[in-house]
Amino acid sequence: MKSLNDQPYRNLDKRRSNIYSPGILCMIAAWAMITMTSNEVFGSAQSAKDNGTGVLLGVFHEGSQTDLKPIKELEKGLNKKFASVMWFTDWTTGFPAADAKRVSKAGYIPHIAWEPWSWENKDLIKLQDILDGKWDTYIKTWASEAAKFKRPLLLRWAHEFNGDWYPWSVPKNGQDPQAYIKTYRYVHDIFNAAGAKNVQWIWCFNAASVPSQPWNAPFEAYPGDTYVDWVGIDGYNFSGTDSFKSIFKTAYTKAFSSVKKPIMIAEFATAGAGPDKAKWIAEMANDLKTLFPAIRAITWFDINKEKDWRLFSSEESKNSAKKAFEDSYFLSKSSLFKTIPAQFSNYHESYLKTLGSLSPKKVLMKASAIEFPDENEIAKLESYWAKSTPLTITSAKGEADLHGKVHLAYSQKSLFVRAEIADDFPMNNDKSGGDIWNGDGLELCISLDKDADPGREFYGPKDFQIGISPGKPEQGIKPSIWAWGSLKKSPDGAIIDVQETSTGYMIQAIIPWASLVSDFIPQKGWELGFDCAIDDADQGSNDRQSQNIWCGDGNFYANPSQWGILTLE
Repeated sequence: MKSLNDQPYRNLDKRRSNIYSPGILCMIAAWAMITMTSNEVFGSAQSAKDNGTGVLLGVFHEGSQTDLKPIKELEKGLNKKFASVMWFTDWTTGFPAADAKRVSKAGYIPHIAWEPWSWENKDLIKLQDILDGKWDTYIKTWASEAAKFKRPLLLRWAHEFNGDWYPWSVPKNGQDPQAYIKTYRYVHDIFNAAGAKNVQWIWCFNAASVPSQPWNAPFEAYPGDTYVDWVGIDGYNFSGTDSFKSIFKTAYTKAFSSVKKPIMIAEFATAGAGPDKAKWIAEMANDLKTLFPAIRAITWFDINKEKDWRLFSSEESKNSAKKAFEDSYFLSKSSLFKTIPAQFSNYHESYLKTLGSLSPKKVLMKASAIEFPDENEIAKLESYWAKSTPLTITSAKGEADLHGKVHLAYSQKSLFVRAEIADDFPMNNDKSGGDIWNGDGLELCISLDKDADPGREFYGPKDFQIGISPGKPEQGIKPSIWAWGSLKKSPDGAIIDVQETSTGYMIQAIIPWASLVSDFIPQKGWELGFDCAIDDADQGSNDRQSQNIWCGDGNFYANPSQWGILTLE
């Protein structure tokens, strides 16, 4: 797992190395199904008819591989049984037959995230070594044991391959999606040769690609329909500010439009506390029913780590989860894992009608930047700003908090920014470098390619995301600036100034064009892709809790098709 709701060029969280030590392989058992026989649980596809609606409910929960009591309590609190149990394993251990049998006998489909690396030596295994046959004995033994298991199981091999945090990823393998495809097929073919027909394969990508580049688009690494039973998508509301819809809609739309395979949200959860988390869970459940009919299975990441992802992290979230999952739309019948892929094409066309509601026609926002003389002192700009027309970011929380006006200007050498931000707990950002998005501040997205396709979904070499932090004066933390995109550093020569005001704070910045693109010389009349957002960390938290976006939605930072237009006047 990686946050992607952390942004495509950000320093993504280090969760995997912290969570998945060899001693933490997690499983779940159901309190009310423990006495069921395997024949009752694992019927044939014919005995478990699928009507084309509903979501199979799965979970990952830490520390319950042998002690089922916490899971029984979780199911009792939800008044709902789980259909699947997910856990992780690396390539230093064999097929987890005992664990899989225990989970299966308890009434669940085992869902194994099989990671081709060693948790102790992350560079031990290379894709080319697998293709060269150096791991054949291990893979064949694993496949043979999986076949002997006979019961249905879900296998998610080398997930999140479009992120830059795993050694099997496309970014870590020469930016060549074919390397991933060839290796995926190679491993899959060994399982076929071993007769492991009980294994369902989940081809799983991250909700947003990191980096956001065309060569890293998930379906560039699609191994083909004969190698995939489920399309999996992982994503997290890491900041607590992004809705389920905004996290998954772009990835879902692409998956649904590309292949006729059932979609599984293979890992997801939300940060946040109390009422905010409860609201997110309720909206998620409703969105799954009304907007995402091709999502037929989900796996909640139920763990308290660097964020408290647990469903029962508060009484409010517990009650919300219970109300959401009691709905008959959320399914416990594990035998449907076999049925749904076999019958999915029968319902694919009926799901089309929801795509329009999921991605309605965008209202194209427009802003303007006036021309300034070349200047490298912020104090000398004061008289010029009166001539500019700011764009307005409206309030989501009331007039005292989180809205503002953003003025923009340009010269032949620089971009000029002035943001007047209303914030009832201002200048609260203790982060640095690529993490400054996670606190108070301003985010800008801009393309310096006037001919860029406005419908593109990935960053080009001249697309940038720029964050400006007001710092945290009470702790001596100074304002800072960072550019994601191809730059991934503070723009050279940038000047920033932050002042507290009676209603919040004001950010001013001068950003040299040459610090982004060496040969960029703007011309009057050009229209550039542009978006911006105000981030907010309120009292009692050092992390971002809210975000107001000018044009796009919560995926604006990763997807340039969400942006509006900035006209150079």
